[in-house]
Amino acid sequence: MKKFFILIIILSVVLSLPYNYSCSSKKASQKGEIKDSKKLSKFYYKLGVSYLNSGNIAQAIYNLNKALELNPKDTQIYNALGIAYSKVGEFDKAIYYFLQALKLDPKKPEIYTNLGIALVKKGQIREAIKKFNKAISFENYERKEIAYYNLALAYKKLGNLDKYEELLNKAISYNSYFVPAYEALVNYYLELEKNDKARNVILKAIASGISNAKLYYALGEIYYKEKKYNLSKRYLKKAKLLADKDFILKQKINKLYNEILEEEKISKEKIKDKINESTLPLEPPQIAITKEPKPIDKNINLKEGKENKKDIKKIESKKGSIKNLEQKDNKKSKNKKIKKVIRFYIQLGIFSNKKDAIKQMRKLSLYGHKAKLKKRKIGKSTYYILYIGYFKNYLEASKYYKKKLKPIGFKGIIKFTKIKVENERKQKG
Repeated sequence: MKKFFILIIILSVVLSLPYNYSCSSKKASQKGEIKDSKKLSKFYYKLGVSYLNSGNIAQAIYNLNKALELNPKDTQIYNALGIAYSKVGEFDKAIYYFLQALKLDPKKPEIYTNLGIALVKKGQIREAIKKFNKAISFENYERKEIAYYNLALAYKKLGNLDKYEELLNKAISYNSYFVPAYEALVNYYLELEKNDKARNVILKAIASGISNAKLYYALGEIYYKEKKYNLSKRYLKKAKLLADKDFILKQKINKLYNEILEEEKISKEKIKDKINESTLPLEPPQIAITKEPKPIDKNINLKEGKENKKDIKKIESKKGSIKNLEQKDNKKSKNKKIKKVIRFYIQLGIFSNKKDAIKQMRKLSLYGHKAKLKKRKIGKSTYYILYIGYFKNYLEASKYYKKKLKPIGFKGIIKFTKIKVENERKQKG
């Protein structure tokens, strides 16, 4: 009803203008009419855009054409009509309106992007790439990530997957909150079974503050493949909370979650079976039957005395051999010396406050990394060093940092230290 009253007020102003044949009054009335037509055009334009956003394309096209009749030199109206016709698949009309808009104002980068999208839909990929590059060339373009993203899709259609990957990363670098680029890049890596790269992209998105159902589901799927069931369940729960009206995605989440529960049941049953096997009743120990010792005869012959002496010597020689064995064991234990060896670690921060260090440690644990804290006194102050390690060599530590920590926003440096390690020396001879 409010919209109806506005129309009446505007029209009444036009009708109530004083009519007179003088030149000055004619000019004044023409200016007034132009102003009023522009106002009315804006009204129809805004009404058309609101219908466009709500999905009522027929009403959007009707009102935008009304606006164009009143103001045929407005680039915004042509652009909006181009978008409206794109939505209903009438790409020839869409291209026509985008080109008309650019004739009026060739310095509108967003119109070049919209034109490029319509050209891709028509199959004119090479021409579309030119339009996207033209949009990117404008320094004042606020939404360059959209042009880069659509340029990536165009190259994918040409089969240039290296360019596709490069441009999606470029879109993310221009806007770290641009979800479509993250989703496309994750799906690309999952198709190639590059799970590590896919996980790093998702963790980067999460670190940027993005909460997205599809990304959480993909992360849950990756952790499921790695048999990290607790992490998988955590992200699947998050995905389900955000899925909202996406029933297909909800079905996928429920299916994967139930599969995890089944896997956990099977693993628990296997553990129970192993425990039952190890606790089977043992056979009763056999009692050795020994003969009773003969009573010692006090009337021992001299010969028997000699034999007894021989027995004593045998016993003593046995005792000597036992001592030798004990000495050998002692030597072996001495040979197990504690050596100091060089090991590498990734230092992720030095904190004066223990709470800050623990917060960072918990953040790392969310991504599946086990960090450690080392307390160190420097002068009168106490510091807490957060690190991951140890690694046998620098290359191993460097690979871990570059592949697993750096892509998700953790900064650190690789250091080395000497640690104690038990090592058994090889005996000579």
